Amino acid sequence: MPNDLHALLGARPQLPPDAHRGRGILPDELSRFCGERGLNYTAYPMHEVTAHPDASEMIQLFAPHLGEAHDPILTPGPPLAFREDWQEIVAAAKECGAHALWVAFHGYGGEHDRLLTRPGAFGETCLAVRRAQECGLGTGANVFLTKPAVRDFDRLLSVLLGLRLDMFVITVAGYTPTPRGRRYEALRPELGDLLPIARRVLDESLLGREEWGSLEAYTEAAWVRHAHDGSWPETGYWTSPRYQLVAGRTSTCTPGLPASTGAATGTCAATAPRRC
Repeated sequence: MPNDLHALLGARPQLPPDAHRGRGILPDELSRFCGERGLNYTAYPMHEVTAHPDASEMIQLFAPHLGEAHDPILTPGPPLAFREDWQEIVAAAKECGAHALWVAFHGYGGEHDRLLTRPGAFGETCLAVRRAQECGLGTGANVFLTKPAVRDFDRLLSVLLGLRLDMFVITVAGYTPTPRGRRYEALRPELGDLLPIARRVLDESLLGREEWGSLEAYTEAAWVRHAHDGSWPETGYWTSPRYQLVAGRTSTCTPGLPASTGAATGTCAATAPRRC
């Protein structure tokens, strides 16, 4: 949900008494409520719609409210590996305009499993990618580097290339106020950890090139200097020319390829009208 709706939720909007009974009412009512007050509203499917018991129905319910910029399938991956109805979920998402599956890697093998607190999650995510490709979906990934992930970078990169992803973005795992994000704080790589792999990242990934080409300019110390001398960049990530270029390139020039859009998440660029 956009930030303006986050602020709104504190006001406890009065929805119809039966909104909880008919699941189709809630998105429509939220859309109307926000529209009447000049607020943007999208039902952005953050993790983890594919884990919902009625995943296909949820995708069909919320897809009309996603807007034009996001595909329905955004997942860490495992549900599409262990669910028996995974083909139905993919079919529902494709019917609603999905072009791609975008997953996340938090390290290689056991390190990924540890951060997701699920044994076998790394292999399940790889299987989800292959299944999406079998169904004709594009595939992409966010790759979040921790100190352990950097130590296993060669093996992790080999897996990414072996999966033949359409696109992936390699970024540094950052702090967020979630359980996993809090663990990241103790595992953040330092500049000296990242410099040896920067050239390989630039060789393999089309995204994040500005950061990886000048790592020194994106350290915590660099941001502190900006804050002290008043040179904090006025342009935010979401409105920066670099982001707009990447999003525009993938959504208009290369149909089917996903565009990563978050420091800890990713979205997929949808170019076809939604049909749900």
